[in-house]
Amino acid sequence: MPINKKRFFLSVLLSAQTLAAQTTQTFKSDKPIIFESDKTTVAPVIKKLIFIDFYNESNDANVKWLTDSIGESIFELTKNKYKYTRIENKVWRDYAAAKGFKPQDFYDVEKLQAMGFALKADGIIFGKFSTTTENIEITGKILSVVDREIIAEKNVTVPFSSQMFEDVQEVSETLGSRIKDLFYPSDRGALWRSAVLPGWGQYYKQRKTWGYIYGGVIGTGAAFTLFSFIMLLSSKKAYTDYKPEHVVTEPQGEFGIKDPAAAQAQFTKLQNTADQWYQIVTISGLVTLGIYAWHLFDAWFFEGSYIELTKAKATAMDFHSRPNGFGGIVRISSDRELLSVKVGIAF
Repeated sequence: MPINKKRFFLSVLLSAQTLAAQTTQTFKSDKPIIFESDKTTVAPVIKKLIFIDFYNESNDANVKWLTDSIGESIFELTKNKYKYTRIENKVWRDYAAAKGFKPQDFYDVEKLQAMGFALKADGIIFGKFSTTTENIEITGKILSVVDREIIAEKNVTVPFSSQMFEDVQEVSETLGSRIKDLFYPSDRGALWRSAVLPGWGQYYKQRKTWGYIYGGVIGTGAAFTLFSFIMLLSSKKAYTDYKPEHVVTEPQGEFGIKDPAAAQAQFTKLQNTADQWYQIVTISGLVTLGIYAWHLFDAWFFEGSYIELTKAKATAMDFHSRPNGFGGIVRISSDRELLSVKVGIAF
């Protein structure tokens, strides 16, 4: 029996409003996400998020209601679960209008990245949908403005049926559960930061003490290696430029070294000095390089001292951090990776 589309979409809208109201009552107020390192400050860092209208790729008026309903649904699912500030629609819409955004630009990662940077946002929730004669294809994404990468993505194909709204809600729930990744430093972000500046990745992951240690040790090692290399060049130059004292014998007029034994001893001394500096440069360079390589692995693998305090009961998809017996952090995550067990030692 064919579905009356007009009546069907009206019923879906009513269902959306009902579900949003139920969702709001489900998550009861408790405590927000905070960082251990922020406990000594006046207040925890508040993230800023933008919920962009989903791009109606096929320009289908029958499903135009999805444009802002998905983002609003994600917001309703998370506003009482995580502590963040929402950048109002008027703000990002005014920015988009000033930059001459077209509808498809709201799915352009580069332009959204520029928008997020300009509006000082930490994350942007966006996506698109298109329709066929029988289905709706929906893609939702979360962009981390700080790390310049997509941290979550969900794709679903929804048939036109009475179950359509439940399937659409799956996109909202999945992306909503991944918003928490914006509150935690990414492994990739820590890795490239440490590659650029030793210790920055650890500092970025709230392991400030280790950041200072690695930065100091690697910086000192690099400086000592450079100093040793300069001394090596200097000693080689001294060896090359050394000229023993020469004399001219009478009456034969022969030219020769005044004291061959002393000259040979000086040559040997200069050569040994150059060899010693060469060994020092090699050892200090390799040691510094080894520490640098380990600190890159440390930045990517080990976790900081941040914890998650959600307002809802933890689920299997939640990020769990708990201190171990040695004062470190054990992270078990099932959403960012298929299976991940990470051990972190933080001071």
